[in-house]
Amino acid sequence: MFDTSDHQIPTRSLVLGYLPMAPLVIAGILVWFVGPLTLAFLVTAAIYWSAILFFFLAGVRRGLSFFTEGGPQPAQLLTMGLLFALGLVIFIMPYAIVAVVLCGLGFAGIAYWIHARRAAVRCRVFSRPCARHRWRWRPPRWCRCSSRSCSRVC
Repeated sequence: MFDTSDHQIPTRSLVLGYLPMAPLVIAGILVWFVGPLTLAFLVTAAIYWSAILFFFLAGVRRGLSFFTEGGPQPAQLLTMGLLFALGLVIFIMPYAIVAVVLCGLGFAGIAYWIHARRAAVRCRVFSRPCARHRWRWRPPRWCRCSSRSCSRVC
């Protein structure tokens, strides 16, 4: 259906993916230049916007599980539940500093998860299994076999 041979993310997807973060970046910059009343409004708006993003991401994870072969996996349901619970806690948290810290930890966790998945995919793309070690997916420098049929640089 789509040509993914070049492994490039389409520009439209990049824009639509990062655009929802713009209100948080703008609020983070404006916080340094406004008065106390506007500051309270900006922080509250950023907290609510973060909670809405976590709710949205939970819905995306749940929607993805509908298209998984064999039905929803436990990891998908757990991820959806954790994202929804985090959004709910942030949304009803009465202390702004705790809500901001939870937002930061939540977004950092998502960024770490994305980075870990890309690293795992990168590792699988650039390494090939040898005939002797079919079950191992490791970078080429870790292959220690003495098999002549090994396709890795040993």
